[in-house]
Amino acid sequence: CMKTLWCVLGAVGAWGVMAHCALAQLPADVEASYLRYVQSLEAGEARAAAAAAHDTWIAAQGADIEPDTLRALGTNAVNAYWDLEDWQVLAELAPEVARLHDRFDEDEEETAFLLVSLTLQAADRVGDHVAYGQALPWGLRLAARHGHAHRSWTEGMLVPDPPGARGEFASLSTPQLAAVVDDMLAGGAADQRRLTNAAVTLIDRHVEDEMFDSAWTRLEQAVQALSEDEATGLSVYQHALFSRASPLLTRGFDDHSSGADRFGPAIRGLWCDYLQTTPTVLDPGVEVQFPMRPMVNGNRYAVVETELSVPAAGGQAAIVQMQYEGREQDEYFRSVTEAIEASRFRPQCRPDQADYHVRRVDLFGLAELNEGRGRVRFTARGRVETAYFTDRTLGD
Repeated sequence: CMKTLWCVLGAVGAWGVMAHCALAQLPADVEASYLRYVQSLEAGEARAAAAAAHDTWIAAQGADIEPDTLRALGTNAVNAYWDLEDWQVLAELAPEVARLHDRFDEDEEETAFLLVSLTLQAADRVGDHVAYGQALPWGLRLAARHGHAHRSWTEGMLVPDPPGARGEFASLSTPQLAAVVDDMLAGGAADQRRLTNAAVTLIDRHVEDEMFDSAWTRLEQAVQALSEDEATGLSVYQHALFSRASPLLTRGFDDHSSGADRFGPAIRGLWCDYLQTTPTVLDPGVEVQFPMRPMVNGNRYAVVETELSVPAAGGQAAIVQMQYEGREQDEYFRSVTEAIEASRFRPQCRPDQADYHVRRVDLFGLAELNEGRGRVRFTARGRVETAYFTDRTLGD
């Protein structure tokens, strides 16, 4: 884990020189904050340097700056907050910088992948469900695109766990957490990320306690309080909340329909938008088994991409084709196929076609591996992450 993060920082270290070289081309407000960053850095004032680097990054995003320099300035901010171990800021900052690398060219995608891994670790540490929910499928998309040739990239994807008993709200009792959510709702949901993370934590608590009606009420309240995205409609915060809806429909209400009728009119359309852009299975608990033979043979990483045809009316998907480049192909294909055959998709609530083209990506990795000789036992712990996509741009 630490090694992966140092790979991030080692890879971006040279870009600070790039930013120095481009200083004369920076707009005045960007240059002023950048000079504060350099002066604070040289004086050993880490927190002041981080604040100035972040100010530079914010100002640069609104200016006409060439992509190389913009990436360098973003990287300075990531480095500065990594030095401070400020995971809260990194959970939001790292994915913003990663997007610049993902959009640039193939050579920069490795850096994007590593920054996504950093985002996952930061999100895990501070309980940021929004950042984790965005970063995990993004990382799997990159794995499908290039992970076949660069399996070592996947290491950082398999280290952090989903946000659980960490972060700002972890120590609160359920009544205390409910009071915090109510206060934020009454205040107009000014901090939408904080409200989302608090609400998701509360929903998860209610589900764990089998208080399904309370969980559903909290989900609807929070989704309705959050603002929609002007460009895309469904915001990343609403998306994070809706990720809890399908498991709740299945486990709490034994509802295998689209679930649209259970939502109030104000947010029913948003849920239908979510289903159209996010392929959703009825039971997310169907797990892919890490095949034993690759585990024993030390085949540590694998990326399997599967093209599916999913009925708009829901049910079992048909496998169109599967792709994997590496050893033990049959073993990996068998594990993924078994999981697909055991899964059922939730119906669309406003289908515009009979079947949908869906891509599934499964990322396999050995999170722990200990092996020996003679009487020493071989032990390993495999981990698999899965995501679904509705586009054709993964491994093509």
